[in-house]
Amino acid sequence: MNTTADRMQIILPGGSGKTLVGYHLVRQALLASSSATAIIFLPTLSLIEQTLKSYYVQDSSLLDWNKDCLCVCSKLSFNDVRKTTSAGDIKKFVEGEDREEGPRIIFSTYQSSRNISNAELGRAFDVSILDEAHETAGAGKQMSLPLHDEHVPTRRRVFMTGTPRLFTAGSTARIKSVKGDGKDEAVAIRSMDDEGIFGKVVHELSYREAIERNITAPIKVIAHRLPPEQAGCKIKNEAGYKARLLVDAAEKFGMRKVIAFSRTNERAQALQAELTEQEYFSDVFRVNGRMTAERREAIYSELLRPLKEGENIAVCNAKVMVTGFDLPDCDGVFISDRMESHVTILQAVARAARKFAGKKEGFVVVPVQVTNSDLVEQFRSVLEVVRAMVEQDKDLMKELRSWVIEQGKRIGVEGDDEELPLSFLERFELGEGISVKDLELESIVLELFGSWDLKYGMLKRYYEVNGDCLVPCKFETVEGVKLGSWVGTQRTRYNKGKLSADRVEMLEKVGFVWDQLGVEWEENFQALVNYKKGEGDCLVVNRFETIEGVKLGLWVGNQRKAYKKGKLSGDRVAMLEEVGFVWDVEEARWEENFQSLVNYKKVKGDRLVPFDFETVEGLTLRTWVTTQRGEKKQDKLSADRVKMLEEVGFVWDQLEFKWERNFQALVNYKKEEGDCLVVNRFETIEGVKLGLWVGRQRKAYKNGQLSEDRVKLLEEVGFVWKVLKL
Repeated sequence: MNTTADRMQIILPGGSGKTLVGYHLVRQALLASSSATAIIFLPTLSLIEQTLKSYYVQDSSLLDWNKDCLCVCSKLSFNDVRKTTSAGDIKKFVEGEDREEGPRIIFSTYQSSRNISNAELGRAFDVSILDEAHETAGAGKQMSLPLHDEHVPTRRRVFMTGTPRLFTAGSTARIKSVKGDGKDEAVAIRSMDDEGIFGKVVHELSYREAIERNITAPIKVIAHRLPPEQAGCKIKNEAGYKARLLVDAAEKFGMRKVIAFSRTNERAQALQAELTEQEYFSDVFRVNGRMTAERREAIYSELLRPLKEGENIAVCNAKVMVTGFDLPDCDGVFISDRMESHVTILQAVARAARKFAGKKEGFVVVPVQVTNSDLVEQFRSVLEVVRAMVEQDKDLMKELRSWVIEQGKRIGVEGDDEELPLSFLERFELGEGISVKDLELESIVLELFGSWDLKYGMLKRYYEVNGDCLVPCKFETVEGVKLGSWVGTQRTRYNKGKLSADRVEMLEKVGFVWDQLGVEWEENFQALVNYKKGEGDCLVVNRFETIEGVKLGLWVGNQRKAYKKGKLSGDRVAMLEEVGFVWDVEEARWEENFQSLVNYKKVKGDRLVPFDFETVEGLTLRTWVTTQRGEKKQDKLSADRVKMLEEVGFVWDQLEFKWERNFQALVNYKKEEGDCLVVNRFETIEGVKLGLWVGRQRKAYKNGQLSEDRVKLLEEVGFVWKVLKL
């Protein structure tokens, strides 16, 4: 290892020798110290057996494999290798007092890492190889134990994968508690771009680079069915059809060594029988997990030997040959039946990618049946093969994703359909009479990527039409896709840290707004600023709507409610107050009317506002004055307001005030004229109709409607109740 880092990543595509790289890293560590210890983590028992055998084949003398190798598992097909699930045995193996000098290796599945943690080792491993390291990314706790020294003490960790898993930084998820109490707990989601956990990528080999460097062979998927002249021949059964189909493909593409995968051992046996009857292959072998190791090794030896001129071999199996055996000169694989396990199909395809002298490409043969009843099975088989191809080739994944996104943009748009990328179509060899449409490749790609990229394309179209990504919540496309709901889901997942980093980046490229409410607030605030420029204030009426359709009155009201409940941020409060926003409209309007009353008194010299008086601002001041009197009478006017009004001489009882004003005019009249005999039409220079008022006092007195206090006041100035008519 040419790095001193204690954590690092190596990314290699399937078929490029990842196991061999891991072996050399372990060997380097073991040779560096006579007592070094290494541990290799793998997802499955079958991969443990495959890797263990590969290490042994590389160097059988590296250590005493019977004594110095330990597999942490409950079962193993190799009887001469130690195995255990006991924490005590593991501790004794790693650091026991009776341990002799010499290197030691432990193989363990990720699931069995709990046993290693329970051993509470006081001695650190010199190196840990975490193969298929993407299994440790995500939220699960069990798979993450090898990442931490408190569980698996290690001086150096090497994470190896062909498909690193990435998540948004800071993502969390809720999973079942490891305490077994049935409760959920929040945990951080581990992403392989977190260098603190996984280290830096010290080496990465892309699928295409591996091909260019002659490390792996490009994969060609052969969607094959029998030509018409053979299809018409009598075929006994399904196995017979598939056997004849494989022979036809082998002849056409020059395949001399083929591994055929079936769903079960029984189906593999039936295929072997039919292939033998075809008499094309020199030998047709079959291996299964129930046969003895000696018998299986004998078959493997036959497969590994160089072929003579005109000789060819096929080997049928269910899943045995997916792992645990390396056939470097394999020309191709035959996916006789649909494989349920994605890992299985991935490894099967990787076998076809193995490179040997003279090999230009590896073939993956997928049978295309004649009957419609097989279409679903056929679709799933091809889908899994395509998935395996795409996961290994990031460049192809990008091209196909771009195609899916473009499909989303073009849905409902007139014009020719966008064809699948040529780089993808070139990976297929379609048999006679088979078209891209027959194989449903477009549907396969769409299902492979799911609906996210398709809807992302629809969002891009929305952006091109509308100029933004502010999709209304209830918006549906013309095709009935609830795009508004999908957009909302992206925001929710982003806020919870559950949106992958690449999707976050894609959305931000089209100006996606994570805080739509924030953007809408800014837009409405700007509408308020514009309103103030035009109207001079922020007193927007409830139903006011701008010409752009902004319901500004409603928004202003919502800000006041939020402020009252303490739900408006300090920044927003400050912004609103800077433009003169009024939190209490009633208070603001009261103060405005009060100032108008003060101004009226300054100009008119009194406080009796006429009924029809209106200020220059359009305020009907008399209505407001009357309202104040009414509220005072009902004890609804605050003490502060009463005080303010009284300080400017506000008249609470207007009739009383007018009587006293007219009485004073009478006193002034007597001073001038010497009596109170005012003629009917007399009017003072201030406009007081004194003659009319005097007549009303006499009438009120006559009718007994004048209070004693007023009678007394009038008589004190010499008021005459009866005037003689001449």
